[in-house]
Amino acid sequence: MVNYINITNFLVVLLVWGYIAIGHDLVTLMFVRGKFTVENANIVYNFSVILGIVLPFTVIRDYHYRLYYSLNNTLKPMVNSIQTVIFNVFILIIGSFIVHSYIIVLAPAIGTIWSCFNIMLKSRRDNMKIDIKKLSSGYFISNFIGITMYMFILKFQYHSHNLAINILINMFTGVAYIFIILAGFYIFYKIWSKVKTVK
Repeated sequence: MVNYINITNFLVVLLVWGYIAIGHDLVTLMFVRGKFTVENANIVYNFSVILGIVLPFTVIRDYHYRLYYSLNNTLKPMVNSIQTVIFNVFILIIGSFIVHSYIIVLAPAIGTIWSCFNIMLKSRRDNMKIDIKKLSSGYFISNFIGITMYMFILKFQYHSHNLAINILINMFTGVAYIFIILAGFYIFYKIWSKVKTVK
């Protein structure tokens, strides 16, 4: 299951970092008109980035849910969901006095992380252990590639008055970078395999 989680999270993490790089232009293009100002677009962008960052934890949690479903155990996911709702409400009430409007997205984001770790602990107690080291390595490698892609896009970022053109060109820059990285990994793997065969 860890391999499936890592592959899914690799795609999700790249999409999140790609959105962080070009998302502001995308939100501006889609929403800024009439009474919806650039300042409103900034808030929407910030909110969506917060929710995007926790998407990998959603992936891990949902795979654990499916593992339970495959064993005809719907109780554990249901209990975890109920506990998460209670946790979210608690965070929402407490956080509203501290971070005000941002708690609207921070509460579900924090709740998602808590929910993920909670179901992972439940699965370990039920002797459904997954390779945490492999899972963590996949997460960090995916984020490393995502961060370097983000930096690459910023380094060669295309600016013009046409937001649609900006988005398309910068998106292509990010995709090209990923293809280069994957090709590099593939070549390295082939060379390494030949070296090991010779030995």
